[in-house]
Amino acid sequence: MKNGRRRDLDHRSRSRQLMDLKDAIVALEAALREEARGEAHNMTKTLLQYGKNNLHAIGGKLGNLVGTKTWTHTQGGTCPLLLLWSAEDGSLVAVIEAFALGNLRTGGISGWPRTGWRGRMPR
Repeated sequence: MKNGRRRDLDHRSRSRQLMDLKDAIVALEAALREEARGEAHNMTKTLLQYGKNNLHAIGGKLGNLVGTKTWTHTQGGTCPLLLLWSAEDGSLVAVIEAFALGNLRTGGISGWPRTGWRGRMPR
């Protein structure tokens, strides 16, 4: 196992200790409600192709934070990062390795229709 790969796996397990799937579903529901009220905003995904590789960036504003998730896909792998800043003064709040967060977001949004809206599917 490559040294970097082992370190990545350690970061992922620590991220999962901070938030589980139930927490992700609750956070996603709150964020979607804020977006529906016009209080949260997304930026358009950007993509840069270079050879067989590509660079991605997505982001938005939620509450007093703005952030981007940025990653590149190469033949050598990927390492997505979540960068968060204060929306008020631009100070850096966090740099987070985002593999586990991406997994929780995907799982959370997949599970939300079954648990959100008081257990009913939205109409």
